[in-house]
Amino acid sequence: GDVERAFQTTIDQYRLGGRNFYAAARNPLVPAVLGVQTILGLEDYYHATTDLGRPSTRPSAIPAPGYIRTGGFWPRDFRVAYDVAGHGFYGQGQTLGFTLWGVPVSNSDFAGFHQLTGDPLIGSCSSCSTSGYIQWIPVGGASTDRSALGETALDVEYGHGMAPYSHMRYYLARNSSDSTLAVAIAKAANDSSLHVVSNSWGGPFQGLQSSFVVATTNEF
Repeated sequence: GDVERAFQTTIDQYRLGGRNFYAAARNPLVPAVLGVQTILGLEDYYHATTDLGRPSTRPSAIPAPGYIRTGGFWPRDFRVAYDVAGHGFYGQGQTLGFTLWGVPVSNSDFAGFHQLTGDPLIGSCSSCSTSGYIQWIPVGGASTDRSALGETALDVEYGHGMAPYSHMRYYLARNSSDSTLAVAIAKAANDSSLHVVSNSWGGPFQGLQSSFVVATTNEF
């Protein structure tokens, strides 16, 4: 009730495509003198998705010596393709940032990737600044959402593959709703330790004036 009165709207329950969600029945209103550009959190409909699971159009790669696979590319291929290999610069002193939603990748998955590719083993922590480690930072509370887990693993393993001596910080929203994902993006954008942030997700076009687009464009 307080929110409805403050923004001169009503929050209703809706159902679309088998999904139940709440949303504002009309655009919120605030005094122009406040200079507010956009308001998030008035709906919990999930828009964002990852790209994993769709049919791949990538060509098969020629396996590097000692590698066993049926197609695709390992981190070693990218290090060669981008002329990273052999120069001695592998992300020392740098911190890489990531944003997505859901649960952290398990250490057993990282161990399997290490055994498969021969790349250095990735460590994980909730509070550290150690090179070669991924630091998991939950946003909006702990998550049980596993829908993006494959994409999360890909982000970390290939980010680490290009810069194995860097430290990594992953901001994981509780789910893919606009409001929680936007907060994760804002936290990464305002993390002064990061020099680069990977945003590995997408979604349907919502219009240039949608609250999510306005908020995240400002952060980008």
